[in-house]
Amino acid sequence: MKEYTSITLSKGKPLIVHNPTTYKQIGQGAQGAVFQLSSKRCVKIYMSEKHCKQERKVLKAAKSLKSPYFPKLYAAGKKYVEMEFIDGVPILDFLKDKKKVPAWLAKEFIAMITHMKKLNFTRLDASPRHVLITKEKRIVVIDHVNSYRTLTPYPEKILNGLAAIGLREQFLHKVKALDSGLYESWSVQSANA
Repeated sequence: MKEYTSITLSKGKPLIVHNPTTYKQIGQGAQGAVFQLSSKRCVKIYMSEKHCKQERKVLKAAKSLKSPYFPKLYAAGKKYVEMEFIDGVPILDFLKDKKKVPAWLAKEFIAMITHMKKLNFTRLDASPRHVLITKEKRIVVIDHVNSYRTLTPYPEKILNGLAAIGLREQFLHKVKALDSGLYESWSVQSANA
């Protein structure tokens, strides 16, 4: 039995975590808490089996697609998912001190959205804190409980976050240079939001 299965969560705002292990808690949200197992692995413990099942479904689908834009799935149980630990910073933190959006980032972002579409996500969006940029210039999206439940056909939260730091138009300009159809779609949808 894996030691982390002894970690339990109770209802509360925030969730109440009982961690009898030595694993460091590195994150917590509405559905669960994340613990670092090693420099390469982490585990998310969920409050509900339903949310765990939803996340597991996405990570299994991403694994079958061999997508580099999602954490690798290693193991899963009724209330846990053991996955790749992503050592990165949220996209807006990465960009906030920069004067411009790197071309590689726009290209990788479009590729990530393409993978989301291939996986039939109904939510083509993520909280900016869930889109991580690694030192290796890899973009990875985490926390997929609502990927098949929420309907968001474009990256609304990311575009709003980019607007808040003054980089939305520059980002869209780079998207336009790479994929004019996607640019048109996102521009129209965000104008109507």
